[in-house]
Amino acid sequence: MLNFINYFLSDFINLFLNFWWLVLPVISTYLFIEKYHQDKIKTFVKEKLKYKFLEITFPEESIKNPRLMDEVLASLHSTATKFSSLKQFFTGSFPLAYIFLLEFHDKKIRFFIGASESLFQFIKTSFYSKYPEIKFKESETPLKKFDFNLPNPLFDGLMFDVLPENPDFVILKTYKNLEKLPPEERIDPASVFWELKEAISNKEWLYFIIFALPVLADDPILGKNWVGVYKSIIDAIIGKPKPPAPKSFDYYLHEFFKNLLAEFYNIFLGSFFKAEQPIEWTPIKPQPAPPFEFNIGKLTPEQKEIIDLILEKIKKPGYLVKIEVLYLTQKINFEKTKSYIPSLILSAFKNFTFENLGKIKLEPFFKISSTEPLYQFKNFLLTLASFDSLKKHKALIIKAVKLTKDIAAPKMKFILNTEELATIFHHPLKIESKRKEELEPSFLS
Repeated sequence: MLNFINYFLSDFINLFLNFWWLVLPVISTYLFIEKYHQDKIKTFVKEKLKYKFLEITFPEESIKNPRLMDEVLASLHSTATKFSSLKQFFTGSFPLAYIFLLEFHDKKIRFFIGASESLFQFIKTSFYSKYPEIKFKESETPLKKFDFNLPNPLFDGLMFDVLPENPDFVILKTYKNLEKLPPEERIDPASVFWELKEAISNKEWLYFIIFALPVLADDPILGKNWVGVYKSIIDAIIGKPKPPAPKSFDYYLHEFFKNLLAEFYNIFLGSFFKAEQPIEWTPIKPQPAPPFEFNIGKLTPEQKEIIDLILEKIKKPGYLVKIEVLYLTQKINFEKTKSYIPSLILSAFKNFTFENLGKIKLEPFFKISSTEPLYQFKNFLLTLASFDSLKKHKALIIKAVKLTKDIAAPKMKFILNTEELATIFHHPLKIESKRKEELEPSFLS
């Protein structure tokens, strides 16, 4: 084995020495392009990713209706832009997402929205049009108060991603689904946040951080043509055959030369040699879609419900979303709370899902077994990097995968439309007692 390695290395060195004049410029050019690309992104991040936050205070008397927040989010969606790898190479730029943040601390809940400072007036105008009595307070990121790193001798915490079972198919409950229920059953899903805050003491902090990038319906790069994907799910449910896959370039090249030779034969050789069958030019046409007849009577009630939910979803503008969760507390409390806090968080988000349409799961920022070699060292580095990423909101960064093609790798992975996002982030209805429920108007009224 050792002889083989020595033989391989000697051949590689000889090859490099013989062709260094060719290999070295290629490697140098690649490194220069990559360094230039990275520097441009870093410059853009340094200049544009200094997000400011607006703390939103909803007056107690304000209408607790997610429909209003839906209209606000539809207005904010107008900032949607497409991604360009070439533009990023020369300017470092990428579309900027909004950050919707919920803070639970000392049995209280606070609402924040983060964005580029240049959008603040637009954001305020969008909110004032639906919530005239709303109040704003400008601030840095709420996480800036934690001017320490993890691991820390005084604090400990948990960091999760909230992920759907299938990122390509996410259907959440919205206020429109609840409007179909009897009035006594119309319970605001977000009311669970009022119960959750009661479990968070003055020695604990819990954050739901929602990154929401407005994307266009037909955007193949960031939106991944999400409307088309959901329509294809409907086609699969009703049994509509998939259209034929496009032919490869090799097929069209083969057909071209075959037709060219057939025409050459007919013009120059046809009069001398008679073929048993005439050689004709074959038109290159895409294959027609298979015939399909739709019969709604064959669908089950569950299938009809899913189709209705999908059709409702694709009517509204979409946001590419990532949801992060951060829980922090003092070390003396952490051993007591770390066992039940994940269950509380998961149950809160399950309140927005349908039982038969995919599950929500909590995924730790990193997984490492205590039996792994160098566990303490790896855990230290991964915890440090994860907490730093959370505090600096690095999930906002979108980098091109290929400069020659418009392909990007955003950390935001699934689509929520404005209704779904509004049902999570809005001024929820408090449910404290039967008397309180009688005094509060319905959150859909």
